[in-house]
Amino acid sequence: MPIMQVKVCAAILWSALLIAGMPAGPADESVIGSPADGVNFAELINSTVYLGAYNHVSAMTATFTRKTASSWTQPAIKHEGSLRPVLWRVMGEDEADGSITLLSEYVLDSGQFHSNDAWLSFDYTKSAIRQWLNGSFLNNSFTGAENGALNTAVIVQKMWNPGAGEWVNGSFTTLWGSGPEHTTEFPKTAYDDKVYLPWREYQSDVFHWDAANKSAAEYIIAGEAAAIRLRNGETLTDSGDAIWALSRSPMPESSNHILPGNYTVSSFGLRPILKLNPANVLYAEKTAGNDKTRKFTLLNEGITISRLANNGAVLKSGDDITMKAGESLLLTGVAAKHSKFVYKIVKSRQGKRVIAAYGAGSADGVTINGELGPGKYTLYIWAQKDNTLNSHEGSLPMYFNLTII
Repeated sequence: MPIMQVKVCAAILWSALLIAGMPAGPADESVIGSPADGVNFAELINSTVYLGAYNHVSAMTATFTRKTASSWTQPAIKHEGSLRPVLWRVMGEDEADGSITLLSEYVLDSGQFHSNDAWLSFDYTKSAIRQWLNGSFLNNSFTGAENGALNTAVIVQKMWNPGAGEWVNGSFTTLWGSGPEHTTEFPKTAYDDKVYLPWREYQSDVFHWDAANKSAAEYIIAGEAAAIRLRNGETLTDSGDAIWALSRSPMPESSNHILPGNYTVSSFGLRPILKLNPANVLYAEKTAGNDKTRKFTLLNEGITISRLANNGAVLKSGDDITMKAGESLLLTGVAAKHSKFVYKIVKSRQGKRVIAAYGAGSADGVTINGELGPGKYTLYIWAQKDNTLNSHEGSLPMYFNLTII
């Protein structure tokens, strides 16, 4: 099934869930012939996955006394010095587009909301941090397959007026300033973003991971999201006030004030959020020694299978293959830009599509092991490129009606 058709199926399913009033969760991509057939996205919620690579921050400043003009947000002090895989927590889904929402498990870096210290605007849509997330960070931290697997989203920035007890619809003047330079129109909307920041409730440490600023309990990030969590476990370089993750909400740290005299500022860490298209996920492999952490194999249409054969007979997708239980089946192949051939076998079980077997071969073919019992299955074969830091990449898989007798 073409990728576009799979995306349409996901959107239709999401619309049905929302109309029925059901809570959102990752869409079921188990359509026979689709790359994601059999992948259980629901079981990935609250687990972690590797995606992309970054030179993580290793030390930050908790407090800093300003002696010269400076913004509220201070840069990170130290980085690890090399690219490391980025770990993301699978949060679920909050829109009817079939995406899986991923939150960075650790703080990746620190940055200013605006590049100009004198800028008092709270507008996330015009912020330097938004430009960096969807520019340099997105383009340099992910492979082409990873970038291509990310969906765009509509990001809403709202302002909660604590005095009125409601969301601001129109002009809002901050409680910590006065005059037109402290006034911004809300809500603000950002379009076509693949990466964004969480939002937090005004004057609180409650962070939310949804894109539309829905104040709902199911979108609240656990309490530790507000505090800095460094991947390397090092302590901060000084003590003092706790460091918070930077949000897209209209807060003092998102205005880059310049104020007279001495005052204390902090670093604000970046824990970005992504929208992953499940239609691009071929497999979610468990990492060694940790069943809760996975590494994706993502679709890369630049990798292609030019020939796949069974005992010399050339195969095409949709063909029937029969093998005996307890015996093995060797399929030989020719592909470009790959490391090896990989297979998964999917079956229907209690109304769901599940992966019953998985295995890898060589660059010239793969042997299908005969560990499964008699029955009807769907066999998928793809050419795979293995990556150390980033996600593995696989070709558009060929699929076959497999009968084990």
